[in-house]
Amino acid sequence: MIQRTALTLAAALVAASAFAQTNVGVVNIDAVIQQSAKGKAALATIEDFRARKQSELQAMAKQYQDKQQEAQAMAASLSEDRRRQLSAELQSMQTNLQRAQEDAQSEGQRRTNEVLEDLDRQLGPLVSQVAQAKNLQLVLQLRPELGIVFVDPAIDITADVIARFDASEE
Repeated sequence: MIQRTALTLAAALVAASAFAQTNVGVVNIDAVIQQSAKGKAALATIEDFRARKQSELQAMAKQYQDKQQEAQAMAASLSEDRRRQLSAELQSMQTNLQRAQEDAQSEGQRRTNEVLEDLDRQLGPLVSQVAQAKNLQLVLQLRPELGIVFVDPAIDITADVIARFDASEE
């Protein structure tokens, strides 16, 4: 038992010693995307798409509401056949609106994923270049959900990655 504890302690000390000699950096990819010119442009394309789709959906919803109000206003004077026809039209319009909303959401998510994957693809090599230039052996992603409580700003390479990203040709 004592031998096993000593062995575990020795392994932990060796790992800590190796880690102490490792040059570490951190990068906040979300900040790179939000603060770099290329990231802002990519996010703007996503927002433009969403705004365009939202405008289209609002127009469809307005048409549906107008048709619904028209049906309500004329309900008393319509024949039973016309009332059924109008009801079917309204149901069809409502179904089309719901499908359009679902399609817009799916397409928006797909486009967002594509844009973010493209940005990640571009940023990976740039993070590596900055890490090599700074002789870093390890770069960690700085994200709040990872539970990192404190980072010395001296090891944060986010600004360097932003500068390199904005200067890159791709």
